[in-house]
Amino acid sequence: MTLWEGWQARIRGCRRSYKCQAYSWKKQIVPIRIRKSEVLEEARKLEINISQTVDVLLANEVRRLYWEKWNEQNKDAIAAYNARVAAHGLPLTKYRTWGAALGDGQEGS
Repeated sequence: MTLWEGWQARIRGCRRSYKCQAYSWKKQIVPIRIRKSEVLEEARKLEINISQTVDVLLANEVRRLYWEKWNEQNKDAIAAYNARVAAHGLPLTKYRTWGAALGDGQEGS
């Protein structure tokens, strides 16, 4: 299981499924600093689970940065594919049996 698959499983709440049992998630103690103590006090009054909230927000940020990096690394391939689709249409469009009235998305169809 890759790091990314692990994060996906964690986010989906897959802690007890057969796929996740081999990769048990052990919580780590990580010290964090909160700039305003009033925020922490208010969170406690509202009974917010701070650990779970930070866990979810961190997972979302990791996912966002992962895909941002992936898009940056693959932008040339994506641009080439988009140019090919713009020039020649989608692959196997001629075999499509649905949406025939819509055409294949090309000018003059």
